[in-house]
Amino acid sequence: MIDTIIDNNVERIESDLKKRGLTYDRLIDDVLDHVCCLVEEQMESGIDFESSYSGVLDSIGDKRLPEIEYQTLLLLNKKFQRMKKVKFESKQIRMVQFSNMIDRSTADYDSIRSTVEAQFSNQ
Repeated sequence: MIDTIIDNNVERIESDLKKRGLTYDRLIDDVLDHVCCLVEEQMESGIDFESSYSGVLDSIGDKRLPEIEYQTLLLLNKKFQRMKKVKFESKQIRMVQFSNMIDRSTADYDSIRSTVEAQFSNQ
């Protein structure tokens, strides 16, 4: 019964989260799930949906969600920048390895060439 009540109000809760400043879809989904769990927890203790939902929204506050979203996006951006840096450094390492491989194969080629030339010049 509690699940049905919450399921019937998911769109309303999502809309309220967006009205409170959330725009990042993945974060909206996570916060929506969190809010639903908190409401369900309160309803299990005997509080009706409206009171539970109102209490959860009050505990979140009006200004907290945009700040949470800002901090989330900031952390994701830092993670993305680190990944780009690691990827760039990885490419540099591969280029050095490839260069070394070319140098070795050139040295091997020169060695084989001089050996072949020496054999033909002795004939």
